Amino acid sequence: MSDFLDKVRARNNDMLVKAHEAALGAAKVQGERDAVHRRTAEAAVATSESLGQVIEALNASLEVARNAKADADRAQRLSTGIAWGSLAVAVASLAVAIIAIVVTLG
Repeated sequence: MSDFLDKVRARNNDMLVKAHEAALGAAKVQGERDAVHRRTAEAAVATSESLGQVIEALNASLEVARNAKADADRAQRLSTGIAWGSLAVAVASLAVAIIAIVVTLG
C-alpha cells in the first residue's frame, strides 16, 4: 500500500511540475502575443497554481491514508492479542471447572 501511495505522490508531483512548466512557458511568450493570448497565459498560470494546491491536498490525503492504515494495522494486532488472551482465560476457566467437578465427585 505504501508503494502505491508513493507512486501516486510521485505522479502528482510530476503533474504539478509539468503543469507549472507549461504555464511558465505560456507566460514567457505572452509578450509576443496579443491581449487574448496574454490573458490565456495568465489563466494557465492561475490554473497551474490551483492544481498545485489540489496536488498538495491530495498528497496530504495520501499521508492521512498512510497513517490511518498504520493505525488500523496496530489495532488489528492489539485485537488479535486480546482475542488470544481471552481464549487462554477461557481455557483456564474450563480447566478449573473440570478440576472442581472431579474433586467434587471424587
